[in-house]
Amino acid sequence: MEFLGTNCLNNSEIELKVTKEDPSVEKYGGAPVYYFDVLNVDKDKIGVAELRVGHNDELYYYGNIYVKIDPRYEGFKYGYKVSKLLLKLAAKHKMGYVSITCATSDLKCKSTCEQLGMKLLEDSQLPEDHPIRKIGIENASIYVLDL
Repeated sequence: MEFLGTNCLNNSEIELKVTKEDPSVEKYGGAPVYYFDVLNVDKDKIGVAELRVGHNDELYYYGNIYVKIDPRYEGFKYGYKVSKLLLKLAAKHKMGYVSITCATSDLKCKSTCEQLGMKLLEDSQLPEDHPIRKIGIENASIYVLDL
């Protein structure tokens, strides 16, 4: 897979700045991953994001898009805005669809997925040996959006 230019990943409020492009991340089943810092208009880092390109068994539970916004900047729909930009990049990779996985109890993430027009594929109990369980998540909601 070839990494694509990411200069277009910005809007009037945020910019996604690539910090790393990894062609094969074992944790994600060998999927290529873009890592980003999320910057506001003042160029302050307000969070991080990832786009995990492709589809495989590991990404089924991890999802293609990951966004983490610093709690000081919550309430401005940055998760939604970052995800919208990442959807553009996913479309350029002709992924067909993207998924976002969140804890079933994470109402903010679920709301963001619904605002993006994603559909709930399933609420799933994570496999007993899945690494996500180590951070205290046992049940995940898996959302998908056709591109």
